[in-house]
Amino acid sequence: MMSRQERRKIELQERKAQKKARMGAQRQLREEQEAGGMPVKMQKTAAHSKSSFKTVQEEKEADQDRGIAHIKTMNRILPGIFQKLSRVKDIRHPGKIKYKAAVLLLSGLLSFVFQKTSRREANRELTTATFLENVNLCIPDLEEMPHHDTIQRFLAVMDINDLEKTHMELVREFITSKKFSRYLLGCSYPIAIDGSQKYAYNFLWAEECQRRKVNGKDQYYCSALEASLAFQGGLTIPLCTEFLDYMEGDVDSDKQDCELKAFRRLARKLKGFFPKLKVIVLLDGLYPNGDVFELCRSYKWQYMIVLQDDSLKSVWEE
Repeated sequence: MMSRQERRKIELQERKAQKKARMGAQRQLREEQEAGGMPVKMQKTAAHSKSSFKTVQEEKEADQDRGIAHIKTMNRILPGIFQKLSRVKDIRHPGKIKYKAAVLLLSGLLSFVFQKTSRREANRELTTATFLENVNLCIPDLEEMPHHDTIQRFLAVMDINDLEKTHMELVREFITSKKFSRYLLGCSYPIAIDGSQKYAYNFLWAEECQRRKVNGKDQYYCSALEASLAFQGGLTIPLCTEFLDYMEGDVDSDKQDCELKAFRRLARKLKGFFPKLKVIVLLDGLYPNGDVFELCRSYKWQYMIVLQDDSLKSVWEE
């Protein structure tokens, strides 16, 4: 029987061999790309070094330069976003409105931009006079920042499809202005589609919830299929979301909605937003089947799909 030290030594040797084999495969791929005349892009990693600032003054100047660049970006983008948000339909009673819908939505957006972890933190830090003065540089005549509980109540009653359309219009502008041209894969926009679970409770908290058995008890959960632009280097931009809905399944036979059904609805939505965009969809091992292939071909989409060992065995045999 081997000792712990001997096992660790063997594991270390195996990891070194795997790393060497991986680096050899990457080197061979680069050589084949160069031989075929394809451009080879080396992936850059973050610098593994100590800070280059020697004095406090240098660090302050660098922070100031970053702040100025951030303000320039906000000045260029925020007014356009505010104008688009102004077109979102407001269903509240006109006599009870204190803040316009665009102000509420922009305030909620800024809480994500500045990475506030809760409404309480956003209320504390994004309603100060200094913050309001800085926002007024981009959006004049804004007298007061709203309370984030007010924002939450508005989001609970608004039509989320209006907000999704506004978001897609902004992304379409970036695509039209060729902001992402250097991140494309063969002139196509890579769109990753994957499902994720949002909430799970032991009681039915919405009619749309899916149901499953956990330890013999019913559990109700919310799942969504999400599409995002997934560019090289880790840049990811969310596009749209399709929630799995219990009523979309076969209620009579108690057959629930699934990711494959939601994929068809999400693909139809993406095609409606971008009818002529060259797309390559990135999918996991749930999707390699004839229906998905046929749908992608009908939309003239390319696809890159993980093929697991137990999927399409006839293809593996070929």
